[in-house]
Amino acid sequence: MNEPLAQRLRPKTLADVCGQQHLLAEGQVFRRTIESGRIPTMTSSGPSGTGKTTVARIIAENSGMTLHKLNGTSCGTGDIKAVLKDIGTLAGAGGILLYLDEIQYLNKKQQQSLLECIEDGSVTLIASTTENPYFYIYNALLSRCTVFEFKSLSAADVERGIRNALKKLSESESQPVVMDEDACAYLAESAGGDLRKALGCLDFVVTAAPVDGTGKHITLEMIQQVTRRTAMRYDRDGDDHYDIVSAYQKSMRGSDPDAALHYLARLLEAGDLPSACRRLMVCACEDVGLAYPQIIPIVKAAVDAAPGKFDADAHHALARRAAAQSIVLLKNENSLLPLAKGEKVAVIGDFAQTPRYQGAGSSAVNSIKVDSFLDCLAESGLNSVGYAKGFDRQGKPDEALKAEAVLLAKNANVVLLCMGLDEIKESEGIDRADMKLAENQLELLTAVAAANPNVVLLLSAGSSLESDWVKDCKALVYGCLGGQAGAGALVEVLTGAQNPCGKLAETWARSYADTPAKEHFGGDGPTVEYREGLYVGYRYYDTAGVPTAFPFGYGLSYTSFAYSDLKADEKGATLTVTNTGSCAGAEVVQGAEGLCQGAAGSRREQDRHHPAGR
Repeated sequence: MNEPLAQRLRPKTLADVCGQQHLLAEGQVFRRTIESGRIPTMTSSGPSGTGKTTVARIIAENSGMTLHKLNGTSCGTGDIKAVLKDIGTLAGAGGILLYLDEIQYLNKKQQQSLLECIEDGSVTLIASTTENPYFYIYNALLSRCTVFEFKSLSAADVERGIRNALKKLSESESQPVVMDEDACAYLAESAGGDLRKALGCLDFVVTAAPVDGTGKHITLEMIQQVTRRTAMRYDRDGDDHYDIVSAYQKSMRGSDPDAALHYLARLLEAGDLPSACRRLMVCACEDVGLAYPQIIPIVKAAVDAAPGKFDADAHHALARRAAAQSIVLLKNENSLLPLAKGEKVAVIGDFAQTPRYQGAGSSAVNSIKVDSFLDCLAESGLNSVGYAKGFDRQGKPDEALKAEAVLLAKNANVVLLCMGLDEIKESEGIDRADMKLAENQLELLTAVAAANPNVVLLLSAGSSLESDWVKDCKALVYGCLGGQAGAGALVEVLTGAQNPCGKLAETWARSYADTPAKEHFGGDGPTVEYREGLYVGYRYYDTAGVPTAFPFGYGLSYTSFAYSDLKADEKGATLTVTNTGSCAGAEVVQGAEGLCQGAAGSRREQDRHHPAGR
């Protein structure tokens, strides 16, 4: 195997590590703690090539504990569970040390799986990340770790690492490996504080270096050929980003074209065209535009002509707005909702912590960010008395979880109960066996309602359900599968920041026996027989006179609306909608149109929205 030079020459002791003297120098707390042999749970953060992985490996390999190594780019929940199996066994008798590199690639659920074992000390975690740990590591996990910052190496530190590498290469090559002084200084400077990058370049040139009387000789010209572009530090949302964009704008404001072009080039080299465009527009409007207004449309035209980039924050905001406008309020007894600021609430249900926000199989997408109900509730102004999981997500009975939830419910004025269909019940390639919620969830609802009748049920599901249990809750909010920002949207509806205006897109039958497909659904093998014909959905229930739990187009609001001035002709219909309630809100106008022809007649419906209540 052709092992990279940086890997072959990786230091084995803390004394051999280049740089990071604020942590590794004699007498520093970090070093003294490590040398004591009592290894705490810790996380290191910093740019690539600064020694995070090296130091973590040195600590781990000299700890005396059973060592497990995982990398966030390739491991999954199963790998973490395999490590945790050693807890309490002979293999973990001396303690378990988990070295987790690139932890930022683990999702929230994967990080959460480590909390309990870290809390009780059965596992010591050493994690490393190149990103800001306060953004990418789950807060509960971060609170159990001490964070250490690894700083970019100075050119002197990199040069020391290069000279150490030359010495070891001379031993392994069986002949001297010599580098000119100017070449060594150039390589150290061009590495941009990344020793691994410098060693990668060195590894490349050693292979091609000619042999002369002194051995393998590396010149400045050779180094320049493999370091055409000077390494540049840039992070999309960290200090380097804001330092550069600020310097760019201030250079323009200070009428320094050379500096402005320099920082503009750094932004473009890093691929951050949107930031360059935004700051250019700001400068045009706030500075130059005051004296020369014509500059604004000129700059605007140039910015509009530039290729756009994806704005993750704007996307998330749009997702939240769409989710909030899609939520359907199905029940609101005695106007329990919206909840007033400061209302004492208990949060119960596994879906509050791990949201069911999308489908499974080929419909699953990798979201840039996923809100959890618990995290969003913390910013709502409501007074949470605590959280209880309440039930096993896959339907396994658990009396302890139910008892904990009931006890919590007694301490609140209102219970926010998060239930729904799990990922297995609604998955690609599998038909649902019934239209019911899991039995353990229904039992929890009954028990919680007995302890506190003010239950607001927050339902996550992608399809209709039998809902004879609706009597046990005073309010029912159908969040559907709300997407990455669905949890935040639910909080907005609960608090009245968003008036519910969604309507059901399908009829909810009272039971499976009331559906038109009851006689034939399932079929024989891979064959499913459809016999409904035109009488699908609300058409069947209307025609057959079958009562429903919630009809197609149903949805409540916190306000009320009046319709007036209805006018219709062959081109369409118009009407006036007036908000007659006490709060702002939106309304979905619903109607049906038909055409009768002749004595025998024929009816043609073009469904826009069916009348609510039919």
